[in-house]
Amino acid sequence: MNELKEKLGKIKKLSILKEEDFAIPKNGIAYKIAFHFSQGKGKITISQLRKIFSEILSACEEAERDLNQAIKKKNLIYPKIYYAMGRQLIPSEFKDILETILDKVKDKEDFKKLKDLMMALVAYFTAFEKGVDRYERF
Repeated sequence: MNELKEKLGKIKKLSILKEEDFAIPKNGIAYKIAFHFSQGKGKITISQLRKIFSEILSACEEAERDLNQAIKKKNLIYPKIYYAMGRQLIPSEFKDILETILDKVKDKEDFKKLKDLMMALVAYFTAFEKGVDRYERF
C-alpha cells in the first residue's frame, strides 16, 4: 500500500488519472485498495466503506451545482475519517490513502474522477466482501 500511496501522492490533481489507472481489475488502484482492505487484519466492513462513500458522493454531487460548497463538504469528510480511525472502524493506512486522494480534489473534474474512483472501489470491495473465491466466479 505504501507504493500506491506514493503514486497517488505524486500526482497534482485527481483528474490526471485515467480510468485504466483505477478501474481495471488486478492492476487498478481501486482493485488494489479493495483487495488489501477486504482481507486479513486491516479489514474494513462494507458498511463502513459505504458511509464514507456516501459522504464523498454527496460532495461530488454538490460540485455539479456549487464548487465552493462541494469543497466545504469535502473538507468536512476529513474529521469523519479520523473519527472512524479513532474508533478503530478503519485502519490508519486506509485513512492515509483516503486523505491522500481527497487532497488531490480541487475542481469539478477532480470531483468527477473522485466519484468514479469511489464507485469502482465500492464495486470491487463488494465483490471481495465474501472472499476472493466469490469474485473469481464473476
